[in-house]
Amino acid sequence: MSKKEVTPTIGENLKRYRKRMGLSQTELAKLVKEMTDGRCSQQTIGNIETGKIQESKLLPYIAFILGVKLSALNPIIKENTDLLAVEERISPLLRSSVKNVSSNFFQSSFIDNLAPLRDEIPIYETLGMAQEGFHITDTPVEYMPRPHVVKLEKNAFGITIGIRNLEPALRIGDVIIVHPRKIVKPTKLCLLVNNSGERNVYNLGEFVDENPLNWIIKQYNPFEKKILSKSDWQKCYAIVAKFF
Repeated sequence: MSKKEVTPTIGENLKRYRKRMGLSQTELAKLVKEMTDGRCSQQTIGNIETGKIQESKLLPYIAFILGVKLSALNPIIKENTDLLAVEERISPLLRSSVKNVSSNFFQSSFIDNLAPLRDEIPIYETLGMAQEGFHITDTPVEYMPRPHVVKLEKNAFGITIGIRNLEPALRIGDVIIVHPRKIVKPTKLCLLVNNSGERNVYNLGEFVDENPLNWIIKQYNPFEKKILSKSDWQKCYAIVAKFF
């Protein structure tokens, strides 16, 4: 007599996919808060994972962030569920709730997130200096096979380095891989984005710290510590790999 197959719970699924993304409960909660105007905490994530919370309106947001189908988290939603109907129910809620997420982070609908990821990611190139930073090309200059570190990040992209402010960590000609959803940790390299003008401006640095008002980064060439206002530099993206 065969054993009865046990369906994983929502909490077990969430924990598995969260760990696969390399996110702590606190880090995942922070990303959800950005999309829901503060309606999530580490305790919320923990309660879902332990089963104290059986159902949550946050699941579509969590699925979006983890890059999985909603049905991968919630066993009640089967693979043959009408996903378009799911999209129609949650899309207005998602879009009306996005407060602090930049347009290039949330530029596609939830249903787009259910599609298979491309095997390649776009590579842009630094193009001209701007005040406190630089521009990149409007369109990719090439594509490269998707690195493992961004296997679940649909908005991952690369930049070919053409500036010297992080030498010797980054040299001209290196290609950096950017993960828009991964939380940046101290001593790690990061890409800051100012999207308040007609054209995005970017800056590179070693992440030092942050507070409610500012990002604090370090550059090497010349060696200096910079304090950049979050009102100007809205996003700080993780640099998760580099290629020579």
